[in-house]
This record gives sequence, C-alpha cells and structure tokens, in this order.
Amino acid sequence: MISRLGDLLWELRYEMRHSKPVGVICLLAAAFVAAWALARLLGLEPGWPLVPLLSLTPYVAALSLPLLAGILLAGRWRAAAVTALAAAGLLAAVLPRTFSQEQPPVRGPELRVMSANLLQGSVRLGDLERALRADDVEVLSVQELTPGAASAIAASGIAELLPHSVTESLDGSAGIGLYSRYPLRPASREPVPGAPHPPLGAAVEVPGAAPLELVAIHPSPPTSPASAAALGRYLEALPAADPASAPRVLVGDFNSTLDNKRFRGLLDRGYRDVAATLGSGLTATWPSGRIPPPVAIDHVVIDAGRIAALDFEVSDLPGSDHRLVYAELRVPGGGVGAVGRQASPDPAGG
Repeated sequence: MISRLGDLLWELRYEMRHSKPVGVICLLAAAFVAAWALARLLGLEPGWPLVPLLSLTPYVAALSLPLLAGILLAGRWRAAAVTALAAAGLLAAVLPRTFSQEQPPVRGPELRVMSANLLQGSVRLGDLERALRADDVEVLSVQELTPGAASAIAASGIAELLPHSVTESLDGSAGIGLYSRYPLRPASREPVPGAPHPPLGAAVEVPGAAPLELVAIHPSPPTSPASAAALGRYLEALPAADPASAPRVLVGDFNSTLDNKRFRGLLDRGYRDVAATLGSGLTATWPSGRIPPPVAIDHVVIDAGRIAALDFEVSDLPGSDHRLVYAELRVPGGGVGAVGRQASPDPAGG
C-alpha cells in the first residue's frame, strides 16, 4: 500500500514537472509572493489600494508556505527559490509580533486603558459598562461618538465610573472622546491637512504618577485614494515622543496595522505598540466577523522608554464592528509620598 502510494506521488511529481500549465501557475504564485514581499519590505505603498491591501500581509505570509511546498513538489526550483526568499522576508516582518519584548524599568502606578468603537452609537452601553467594571478601567477612548451616544453615556453608570471627560461628539463616525476616572485637562488640537478631525488630547492626573498625556485616535479608513492619503497625513502629523515633555499614550482606532508604512513610522518616532510588545501583535480587532479577513487596526501605543506594557486583551463588544481593546500599563511615578496603585517597593531600597 505504502509502495503504491509512493509510486503515485512520483508519477504526480513527474507530470507536474513536465506540465506547462503547472509551470505557469508556479511562476504566477512565485511572482505574487515576491511582489507582495517587495511592496511590504520596501514600503512601496504610494496610496490606495495598496495601503489597505498590505494589512493582509500576515495572511499572505502564512499562504506563502503551502505555495512554496506546492512549487517544490512541482520541481520548479527557480520559482521555489524566489518564493522561499520572499516567504522568509514576509515571515521576518510578521513573526516578531508574536514574541514578548523586554520592558523598560518603570517604577510607578498601573494604569488600565480601553478603546471602544461605538459604531455611530449602536453599542449597548450596559455591555460596555460591564466590560469597564470587569477590567477596572481608568481611561476609556471612544470612537464614533454621536451626540446621542454622548448624552446616553452621561446618563449611564459609565459617567459614575469615569466622571471626567473631554469629548467631541458628532453625527456619523467622526465623533471622539476620552473618559477618565481622574481629572483631565484638554490639550491644544493641531489641525491635520486633509483630515477634518484631528486627534483629541488631554493631560491626565493619575494619582502617584508623573504628568501624562492621553491622545484619542481615529483617522479616516483608507477606503479611497483621498482617504488613504488623509490617513497617511494623520499618522505623520502625530508628534514624536519627547523625553523633555510628558510621556504619551495614544489609544484608539488607527485604521492601520503594523504593515502600514506610516504606522511603523510613528513607532519609529519613539513609541511601541502594546500588543506587539507583549506578543499579541496578530490579535485581530476588526471586523468582529470573518469578512473581510480580520486585522489588527485598534491599538494602544506608548512611549517606548518611559511606559511599560503589562497586559493586553481584546473582547467582543455587541453592536460594534470592532472589538474592545484593553491594556494595562505602568507609568512613571510622581515622586516620594505619591499615592495610588504603585509598583511594589524594592526590598533593597534601590
């Protein structure tokens, strides 16, 4: 039986090696993987549709392996070599997101943050409130905050949990807001050319912590050439981390994955993505269903050297097409005598 199966595989391999249609298919498969790898690794995404397409890079990286196996089985060695190199490049770009990274040595209180896309006010606030209570969330960034949703939040238990807020409620999907257990002080908003609604920032007074800045994020999704360009300008306009100023936490729907060149450029300006830092960088956040293929576009982004990532989770939010994003952080302490949820003291007194 085994011998007969071996003979059949050998015959199949022989036929594949000498079949012109199979050769064409192998060349096309190799060209596809190679072109995708070049676009991703060289940052060749001038605009739509490459900007949204490249968000599927983890899927193409996974697909490249069975394609390589098929090309090898067909005995198309040159196509196999090209595919192997391209697959290695894609895997090198994707796999680091699945490994935890070393954290900076931060001494200070913990801060629990969450991001929720309300889908133009379609979310049942009772479900959101339960999630906030379950995770003891102290800061909430919301997107698609309509005037009706803002009024409903003000009348709900969420306002008791998070009584301080800085919001811009708007009809449609452009509304945005920050809700906090601790006092907030609105930051100035710098306009972004081509983006009608800039990020929403606020300084937060976390007990026991040094000054900290929060930024609620929600650029336009890259659904057209104009909106893809606006997304790029939005991400490029976000300020770099500055050691001379307060550390910054950016939370929200970035409409970008780690395969977006401009999102990676933001990280290169002194930030880290919490999910990727903790080995959860492939955890999808949108859409909550299966079509289109789910990708990670909701993020918590932190100052790379002054804030430590402790935990990252996602969970379903009924009524929304996004999943809830939760992160637990350790932020710099505010000095001797500060109160709050502090790091454990060093037994050696160091």
